[in-house]
Amino acid sequence: MHKVFNIRDLNKYVSSVDPEWHTIIYPTDTVYGIGGDPLNQIIVSRVLHLKRRVLNPFPILISKVDYVYKLAYVSDLAEKFMEYFWPGGLTILFKAKYDIPAILGSKVIGLRCPAPRELRELIEYFGGLLIGTSANISGYPPATSYLDAYNYFGDRVDYYIVDDEMPHGKPSTVLDLSGGDVVKIIRVGYVGLDELSRICGEWGCKLVVKSR
Repeated sequence: MHKVFNIRDLNKYVSSVDPEWHTIIYPTDTVYGIGGDPLNQIIVSRVLHLKRRVLNPFPILISKVDYVYKLAYVSDLAEKFMEYFWPGGLTILFKAKYDIPAILGSKVIGLRCPAPRELRELIEYFGGLLIGTSANISGYPPATSYLDAYNYFGDRVDYYIVDDEMPHGKPSTVLDLSGGDVVKIIRVGYVGLDELSRICGEWGCKLVVKSR
C-alpha cells in the first residue's frame, strides 16, 4: 500500500523514509514526475519497468546549480541559458564528464534545476540528484495531478508526494547544448519557441529543431 505526503509538509516524509530504496511520485513546476535515487541501479530498473520504457538514461533534477559542474562540461552558451532560465522549466543536455557513473549517461546528460523551493529541498534529501522523468506510461500524456499518476501506477509506487497547486501542465522544454554554439530544440514545452527564438536572436546563436 502506498503512502501519500504533501510536499509542503516534507518533514513528515523525510523523517520516515529511506530515500535510497524507494520510488516516488512527486509534483514539479511542469508536470508530475516519477523517480528515486538515480545512482541506484535497482531503482532505475524499477522506474524503467513502471514506465514500460526502453533502457535510456533519465534526465536528472538537481537541487543546486553547483551539481552541473560535477557532472558535465558547461559551455559559455550553456552557462547563459542556465543563468537565464534556471531555476525553471528548461532541461539542458550537456556533454557528460568522463568520470561520472555510467548509469547517469555516457556522452550526454540531461539536467534541470526546478523552481519550487520545496521540490529542491526534496531533491537535496535524495543527495542533490533525483530521477526527473515524467509520471506516465511511455507514449501516454504526463500526469498533471495525483489522480493521473495513481491511475497510471497505483500501489506499485512506494510514495506519492502531492501538491496540485504546483504543476504547470506542460513538460519541460529540452535543449541540446552539448555541441558548442548550436542550440538544438529536442522538445518544446514550458519554455515556448517564440521565447527561444527571441533569446537566440539577442545572443546571436543558431537555433535548430531536431528532426524526428
